[in-house]
Amino acid sequence: MNRTFNKILEYTAIGSVFATVFVPLMVSVSLFFPYITGKAHLFRLLVLLATAAYLLLVIRDRSFLPRKNVLLWSSVAFAAVLGVATLTSVDPSRSFWSNFERMEGYVTILHLLALFIVSCSVLRTRALWAVLFSVSLGVSIVMGLQGFAELAEKKGVFGSFRMSGTLGNSSYLGIYSLMHVFMAGFLATALLKAKPFVEAPGRYIGLGAIGLFNLIVMYSTGTRGSFAGLVAGLFIVTVLVAVFEKNNKAYRKAAIGALAVVLVVVSLLGALKNTAFIKGNDLLYRFSSLVTTDVKGVLAEQGKARTLLWGMAWEGVKEKPLLGWGQDNFGFVFAKHYDPAMYGQEQWFDRTHNVFMDWLIASGFMGLISYLGLFGAALYMIWRNRSSEAEWTISERAILTGFLAAYFVHNLFVFDNLSSYILFFLVLAYASARNDGRTGNDISSSKVAPLVSSEPVQYVAGTLIAVALVSGMYFVVYKPYAAGKALISALQASSAQNPSAENITALYKKALSYDTFGTTEINERLAEAAPQLIQANQGQPVADELIRLVATQYEEAFKKTPGDPRPFIFYGMFMQRLGLYDDALMYIDKALALSPSKQSFHYQRGLTLVAQTKMTEASESFKTAYELDKSNLEAKNLYGISLIYASRLQDARVLFGDDMNSWGDARVLSVLEETMNFAEIVRIAKARVAENPENPQHRMFLASAYLKAKQPANAIVEIQAVIDMVPEFKAQGESYIKDIRAGKDPSAQSAQ
Repeated sequence: MNRTFNKILEYTAIGSVFATVFVPLMVSVSLFFPYITGKAHLFRLLVLLATAAYLLLVIRDRSFLPRKNVLLWSSVAFAAVLGVATLTSVDPSRSFWSNFERMEGYVTILHLLALFIVSCSVLRTRALWAVLFSVSLGVSIVMGLQGFAELAEKKGVFGSFRMSGTLGNSSYLGIYSLMHVFMAGFLATALLKAKPFVEAPGRYIGLGAIGLFNLIVMYSTGTRGSFAGLVAGLFIVTVLVAVFEKNNKAYRKAAIGALAVVLVVVSLLGALKNTAFIKGNDLLYRFSSLVTTDVKGVLAEQGKARTLLWGMAWEGVKEKPLLGWGQDNFGFVFAKHYDPAMYGQEQWFDRTHNVFMDWLIASGFMGLISYLGLFGAALYMIWRNRSSEAEWTISERAILTGFLAAYFVHNLFVFDNLSSYILFFLVLAYASARNDGRTGNDISSSKVAPLVSSEPVQYVAGTLIAVALVSGMYFVVYKPYAAGKALISALQASSAQNPSAENITALYKKALSYDTFGTTEINERLAEAAPQLIQANQGQPVADELIRLVATQYEEAFKKTPGDPRPFIFYGMFMQRLGLYDDALMYIDKALALSPSKQSFHYQRGLTLVAQTKMTEASESFKTAYELDKSNLEAKNLYGISLIYASRLQDARVLFGDDMNSWGDARVLSVLEETMNFAEIVRIAKARVAENPENPQHRMFLASAYLKAKQPANAIVEIQAVIDMVPEFKAQGESYIKDIRAGKDPSAQSAQ
C-alpha cells in the first residue's frame, strides 16, 4: 500500500512537470492581458500540485531528495538574493506579486525554483527526459501552426508579417521557437548514442523537420534578438565540435562545414542587404541590419529606445548598486530618470529590453551575478567529467552550450517571459539530474527509506502540506484569477451599447474586493471608465458613488507608493475629465515633481490650463515640454497652438518658421480659424499650392481659406482652376461658384 501511494505521488509530480510544457500552448482566456494571465495562473497551479506531491513523496522516500550540486546551490542562491532584494525593494508588494501585464515577480521565481527541484528529483531516467523534451517539441509544432493560422487570418504575406501566435508577442514566440531548434538538435545527437541513422531514419528525419519548422517560425517572428542568438548558438556549437571532437572525424568535418555555411549565409545577408530583394522582404531586411561592424550606428538608428532605456537604467543602478530597486520596480527609475528623447516611444516602460540590465535594476550586482551563476553552473555541469553513466558526448555538450549561448545573446535585446523561463529552468534541471548519477536507469529499490520515520509526524506534515496547497491555490491562483475575471467583465460591460453604471460599479467593486496585485490595473481602468459614467448619470447616487470609489482607491495608492507618478497622473486626468481643473492641476503637479522630464505630463498640465482659459500659463507648460527636446514635433505644435490661443501669433510664426508639418497640423488650422486668423490660413494654403500646384485638394483648401478671409473672387479663381484640372468636377464646381456669387459659403462641402 505504501509503495502504491508513493507511486501515485511520484506520477502526480511527474505529470504536473510534464504539463508545464503545455502552458505556452494554452489558448488565451477571457482575462485582462489574456495572453499572459491565463498561462501564468495555470503554470502556478501545476507547480503547486507538483510541489505538494513531491514534498509528500520526499517525506515517505528520502531517495527523492535533490542531490547537492553546484546547479542546485546556484538556483537556491539566485532565489535567496532575489528574496532579500524583494524585502529591501522600493515596493515589496509589487516586487513579490508583479502585475497582470507581466505575471512575474518573486512569486514566479519561487515557482521556477520549485519546478527545477521537483524536475531534477523525480525525472530519474533519461527516457523520461527524452519524452519530456519530445512533448515540448510537439507543443512547439502546434504553437507554430497557430502562428501560421494567425498569418492566414490577417492575410499577411510570408516574410512581411511578424507573427506571435498564442504567446501574444513576436519576441516571445521567437525565443520559444529558437530554444526548440536546439532542443531538436540535442535529441538527435542523444539518439545517435543509441541508434545510428540507418536503424531509425524516421526519428532523425522527424527531429530534423521539427528543428527546421521551428527555424522557419523563428524567422517569421522577425525577432532580431533571436536571430542574433541563433547565429551565436550555431557558431558556438560548430566551433566546439570542430575543436573538441576527437573520436569521430565525420562529426568534426560536418561541424567545420556547418560553420562555413553559417559564416557564408551571414556574410551574404550583410553584403546583399541593400539589394532590392532584401529590402523588399521586411523580415530579411530586419535581420540584415544586424550584419554590420557599425554597432553604434545600429543602436542609434534601430535601437535608440533601448540605448536610452539602458542609460536611464544605469542611473538607477548607480543609486542602488547592491540589491537594486526590486522586481517590477523599473517604473520608479523610468520616471525619475526619464530621458526626454523617449518622447516618441510608449509612455510606461516597465522593462529595459535587456534581461541583464533588468536584473541589475531588480536586484543589483548581487542579483545579476547570481543570475549569471546559473549559466556558469550549467556549463560546469555539462562539461565536467563524471562516471560513464552520466558521460556526455561532445555533440550533446556542444548543443546544450549553444542553447545557453543563444538564450544568453537573445536576452541582451529582449526581456524574458514565462515560456522561455520554463524551458530554461527545465534544461537547468536536466543538466543537474544528468550529472547526479540517477538518470541512467530507474533506481527504485525494494527498500524505501522515509525522511520522517514517525507515521504521526508524517500525517501532521501531510496535513500541513495539504493546507499549504489549498491556501496557495486560493491566494496565488484563484483570487487573482477571480479579480481578473471581474475586471474583464467590467470592461466588457463598459463597452456595451447602453452601459449600466450600477452594474459596472458593482463589477469594479467585486474586482477590487479580492485585494490582489491587480488592484493597480483595476484602479487605472476604473479611472478611465468612470468619468463618462459619472457625466451620464449626473445627480444620481451612482455618480457620487463612483467618485467616492475612485477617490478612495487612489488615496490608498498615494499612501502605498508615494514615489510613483503613475497614480497621480491617472487621478489628475480623472479630475480633468470631470472638469475639476484645480484638483487636476494639483495631482498633475505631484506627478511632475516625481518625473519632471516627462513631456506628456506637461501636456496634461497645459491642456488643463487651456480648459481654464489660462492661456499664458498653458503656454509656459507647453514651452517647458518643447524645450526638454526641441526635436519633439508634438511638443512644438502644442506650444505653437498655445501661443496662438494666447494672441501671440508672431511668436508662433517664429517658432514654426517655414515648417509646413507644423502649420499644416489640423489642430493648428482649427485654432487659427477659431481665433479668426484667416489671413494666416490663406498664407498656409498658398504655401501648399505652391508646393504642389497640380493637387486639386490643395486648391480647394485655398478656396475655402479665401472665403473665410472674405475674398470670394480669389476663391472662385481657385475653384475654376480645379474645374480645369478635373473635368468631372465641373458641375459641382460651377454650383459652388454660383453659391459664392449669391453670397453663400459652400466651403463646408468642399474636399479638404
